[in-house]
Amino acid sequence: KNNVSFILNPAPYQPLSPELIFGTDYITPNETEAGSITGITVDTDKDVKKAGEILLSMGIKNVIITLGSRGSYFTDGNKEVFIPAIKCKVVDTVGAGDCFNGAFASAIASGKEVIDSLKFATAAASISVSRKGAAASNPYLYEIEELLR
Repeated sequence: KNNVSFILNPAPYQPLSPELIFGTDYITPNETEAGSITGITVDTDKDVKKAGEILLSMGIKNVIITLGSRGSYFTDGNKEVFIPAIKCKVVDTVGAGDCFNGAFASAIASGKEVIDSLKFATAAASISVSRKGAAASNPYLYEIEELLR
């Protein structure tokens, strides 16, 4: 209606109305949340792809399922890609999903393409989990850019 992207991070999971889901530009559940929304167990890559198909069938335009240490999965119905995690020493995962989502939203809002935005968000989350704390672990832009170089 307002010609802006709507990103839905369904965390922590709660039942979602079809009206909220339909037309969502991006949904970003983790494996557990994707399983709760779709009704399937999301363990394997095949399960991830199936969950993506189900979410697209609900009227969502772009599906991003975060997979923790395995990275993330993206599909828009035409293309699909697994974005690998960046290996790092994990100190604390609290806030990693929020960091990923914030970095992704920032990248999309700045005009980056979706795959580049996912790589940016992956780098941000990688830095985040290598530090203690939630908000305190969020990286600065220069740190994300440095890691991506």
